[in-house]
Amino acid sequence: MKRIAPFLVVAALLTAGSTAWAQDPLSLKLGVGLKGGLSGSLASGVAEDEVWNVGGQDLIYDPNVFPMFGMGGGVGVTFEARIIDLVGLESGVYLSYDNGDGFQDVNDAFGNKIVTVNQEQRTTAIHVPLLAKFVVPGAIVRPAFGLGAEFVFQQSSTFEQDPEVYTNPHTIEESTYVLGMLTAGLEFNVGVVRIPLELRLGYNLGFGSKTSDRVRTEGNNPTTTPIIYDGEYQGHFGLFTGIVYDYELFL
Repeated sequence: MKRIAPFLVVAALLTAGSTAWAQDPLSLKLGVGLKGGLSGSLASGVAEDEVWNVGGQDLIYDPNVFPMFGMGGGVGVTFEARIIDLVGLESGVYLSYDNGDGFQDVNDAFGNKIVTVNQEQRTTAIHVPLLAKFVVPGAIVRPAFGLGAEFVFQQSSTFEQDPEVYTNPHTIEESTYVLGMLTAGLEFNVGVVRIPLELRLGYNLGFGSKTSDRVRTEGNNPTTTPIIYDGEYQGHFGLFTGIVYDYELFL
């Protein structure tokens, strides 16, 4: 009887464990939905007295790239896989309209303002986030946080300065870059769907502060060569909401 007792204990534990597993299996949620909202973009200017290559020559030349800030918006689809409704991985595809406006006063040799030059950039881009998600449990309202990267693929961009007071024309080219991303917000469970409300913050991990990082030239005449501006932004932020439907699976 003494030899049989340990086997009975093990059998009881296995039975209890299998019963508990059957009652509380590991859940996996696959969320699909739409998100969108207001977004902002910003970038710093570049130094006016930096030596850089202009038309094949190293010169001190002001590229006239000003600090800028602007508001826009974005919308797209979101996908998320979440285990036991606590941790997960989120991605998606968003069409974003990213804008930036800036200005600078042009002065004469005595420091007197001649004119104010306004700068305007308008960009259309695809944003693809890849975020690790962390959710605090709650019945209806749950705090949620995200950390990861966002890949930005600019599709079109325009760059204008008014009035045009410079000899060299200024143009722009589209850019591709990666943001370090942080999100924080709340999720509201409403029946079979949840409604997220989140603040999104992103910083361009490859953004350069030097003139040579931000502009380049083509041609061999320093007085007429086009100044070609890289369209990347230094940072993005946004306030997004939407609706997500969860497909619940069990492992």
